[in-house]
Amino acid sequence: MSKYDAPSPIDPQGENVKQVLRFVGPVILGIGAIMMIVGGVDFFSAIGTGQPPSRFWCFFLAIPALGLGFGLSMGGFMGRLLRYQVSQVAPVQKDYVHYMTRETAPDVETAAEALGAGLARGLERGREHSAPALVPCPTCHAENDPSAHFCNQCGAAIE
Repeated sequence: MSKYDAPSPIDPQGENVKQVLRFVGPVILGIGAIMMIVGGVDFFSAIGTGQPPSRFWCFFLAIPALGLGFGLSMGGFMGRLLRYQVSQVAPVQKDYVHYMTRETAPDVETAAEALGAGLARGLERGREHSAPALVPCPTCHAENDPSAHFCNQCGAAIE
């Protein structure tokens, strides 16, 4: 078992399945390759003889055998291949993230400062245009406009 082969914590039977696929896949792949060679040699050796090829049918069986063998082999070795790929790609991605954060930090700070300044200006403008506080009536406690001389509710004088 190599450093790229970790037992699957999800499926305890996964290791057995991988071992079967790692054996059966290359065997079928090899059989398909042999059949491809036999069919191809038979076809090309029949050219010019006037006789039809007798084992060319092997070529047609070889194509699905190669596909099946390749697929089974990929299933058996996929975890190993993906772990290897991640071990090669992850350090590059880590370096990229560190580079991007280091190189963009000043720009992010500038954008944050601009956003903060814009929000502060907006709040100040909002305070300038906000309605003045309402004044309660001394008699009925209804809220009235600060410029009102009499209560809108009861008509009492507002000082």
